[in-house]
Amino acid sequence: VELSKKATENKWMAYYTFAHSPRPEAETLIRGVIRQGTQEALISLVQGFDDSRIPKRLTFLREIARLPNKSPKLVYWLHRILEPIGNAGSAEAEQILKQLPPAMENEPK
Repeated sequence: VELSKKATENKWMAYYTFAHSPRPEAETLIRGVIRQGTQEALISLVQGFDDSRIPKRLTFLREIARLPNKSPKLVYWLHRILEPIGNAGSAEAEQILKQLPPAMENEPK
């Protein structure tokens, strides 16, 4: 938790940990990032959901996808994480992808 509040280049590790934790405290922190996080914090969280197996992973990705004013980089990462899940047969991931604007082919800066 403290790492996510510090301005360091390793801050992404805190979001990755949140994205993998099934603990209620992590859910509270994730929801806080979704409500008030920067685009970079949201991107780190989305990237953490890539290999996460927590049950609410798609719920959180849907909430992030519904946010207004997503940066092109956030849209890119949402596509990058959701497309393989959808290709593996998740109708929910496919539904979330339909709500997103198209992603750029390469990661925007």
